[in-house]
Amino acid sequence: MKLPFVQEVRRFEKRLLVWDGDPNQVPTKGREFIWVDTTARWRIADAKKFLENVASEKGAQSRLNDILDSVVRDQVSSSELVELVRSASWEVLEGEALKEIPKEREEELKREIARGREEITRTILTEAQKIIPQHGIELVDVRIKRLDYVESVREKVYERMISELKSTSCIMVTILCTM
Repeated sequence: MKLPFVQEVRRFEKRLLVWDGDPNQVPTKGREFIWVDTTARWRIADAKKFLENVASEKGAQSRLNDILDSVVRDQVSSSELVELVRSASWEVLEGEALKEIPKEREEELKREIARGREEITRTILTEAQKIIPQHGIELVDVRIKRLDYVESVREKVYERMISELKSTSCIMVTILCTM
């Protein structure tokens, strides 16, 4: 019930809502700068707290920006790049696939990782869930959509790939010439 001219009815969405963060440049534990793009699913859990703390979906998006960006930054900066890219259960294929990989890279591929991407995203979710309920929001899921090197690092990766291709093609030409 509402009293006319005295009270106002505010309606809030009950469905899952989407938060899509802006890509941020974050350093990893190994001091490699990467772009991290994250997304989350959330819903309004307590309408009264929600109205008192953030007032609208736009205010909630702003609050989620602050909270999730800081939690993601903390987790990424405390993780190695390989942990962010790989799953903890990922296994190196043996045989033909490893023969094509240079020895220095083979050691890197066989290295076991303590945490994988799934565990890092779970940690982001649990850390953010500790803060968010005071705003009347329930955080359902957080995902890393994309990881990308910053431009300067990407150029170095491309240069290394090109030099590896050139050295491989030189070996192939030498093999063909000796036949």
